[in-house]
Amino acid sequence: DGIRSVVREHLAADAPVFSGRRIYRGLVPVERVPELADEPRVQVWLGPGRHCVCYPVSGGRLISFAATTGGTALPGESWTALGDRGEAAEAFQGWHPTVTRLLGAGGGIGCWALHDREPLARWSSDALTLLGDAAHPMLPFAAQGANQAIEDAFALAATLAQSRGDLSAALRRYEELRIPRTERLQRSARSVAVGSHLPDGPLQRARDAELASGSGLEGLRWVYGHDALAAAVRSPRT
Repeated sequence: DGIRSVVREHLAADAPVFSGRRIYRGLVPVERVPELADEPRVQVWLGPGRHCVCYPVSGGRLISFAATTGGTALPGESWTALGDRGEAAEAFQGWHPTVTRLLGAGGGIGCWALHDREPLARWSSDALTLLGDAAHPMLPFAAQGANQAIEDAFALAATLAQSRGDLSAALRRYEELRIPRTERLQRSARSVAVGSHLPDGPLQRARDAELASGSGLEGLRWVYGHDALAAAVRSPRT
């Protein structure tokens, strides 16, 4: 039931942690950014305290963008609200022309205050267990939130199928399979947030050189090469 999980309250008395960042998201018809019409790939612009990502959706007819800046938590109970394009455009004034065109293209945008939670040592109690954002809400900078919920589902299904009726053992094995991996990804997402927003200087130049070389991709094999179902099936039967 998500980052605001009521079920999680039965296991932990923790609260969401505000990251100090906001993200503006929107969709722009590709005609308004024609330089992206033949660019079927993710594009990223990084700068001090902020960054922007865009990619085509809807068969290339629309460009989805996400622009992250520093900011305060949103007022009231809502963590999402209609964004102010003028505010977003001002935050990226002087950036690459494509970024300014995306943010100034008109139309509504959403604004989210970015939260996660501290990792839990356990997800289960009796016949109750957590999955997805209820278990491990993470910042979007590793692009793994939904993916990890899917992996959780495969792992939980496999451990239950192998349980021979021992629910407690199945849930213990589920936690053994999933907690270390998702905790690592939660912390990785926080680290990527810092690395994406470095001030100009030696660390920023080293980051840019690594990105340009493509050498960092090998280090992501643990993220993209993992087979959650195979890992669960290989586990000892309980």
